[in-house]
Amino acid sequence: MNIKHLKPTTDEVEIWGLSLLLIPFISLLLATATFIFGGGVAVWMFPTAVITALAIGHLFIIRQARTRHSLGRYYLYTILSLTFALLSASHLYDNSYDGNTYHQGGIIDMMMGCNPIYHPEQFSSSWSTHYAKAIEISASTIALLFNRIECGKGVNIMLIIASIYITYSFLRREFHEHSTRRILLFTLLLSLCPVVIRQAYIYYIDYAMYTFMLLT
Repeated sequence: MNIKHLKPTTDEVEIWGLSLLLIPFISLLLATATFIFGGGVAVWMFPTAVITALAIGHLFIIRQARTRHSLGRYYLYTILSLTFALLSASHLYDNSYDGNTYHQGGIIDMMMGCNPIYHPEQFSSSWSTHYAKAIEISASTIALLFNRIECGKGVNIMLIIASIYITYSFLRREFHEHSTRRILLFTLLLSLCPVVIRQAYIYYIDYAMYTFMLLT
């Protein structure tokens, strides 16, 4: 067996990251569109986001694949990453003050049917009423599906893993003269700053600002 067939290309790794990144964005888009029409978050939103994101990644893999193993690697790594994100988030409790008050409170309110566009007064906290809620909206689609508030933190892990994949792909492409081990080390140093590590399994959202800055 040629071991090169087992190694993903930089384009493949980037597509893995983009597919994971698309999942919370699509769930946010679906929920927001439903809010506009007077509805609320629903259990179908997160599965739809996952299927759509995987389908988009599938199309990109087909266009850019260089070996017959690319598609298998794509589904293996993205599904394993998604499973790890959801399972680890569901078993690690948020021990932060803000996370357990208005962040989770806002998510629970949306799970209970609160529409942040037309009925913001239904939020149990004024912080939830007035603060931006993109991460919380995406998290609420997950928490509602699994009926477990901690599962919503899977959004955090998806974003973090996506940033690792995309950062690795960029560094591998731009600094190809360096070894894989060195590229991986710099990827982890860039993607896992102290704020990201601390907030990975809590509902604080400062980490997201850093992660999106890194990706841009």
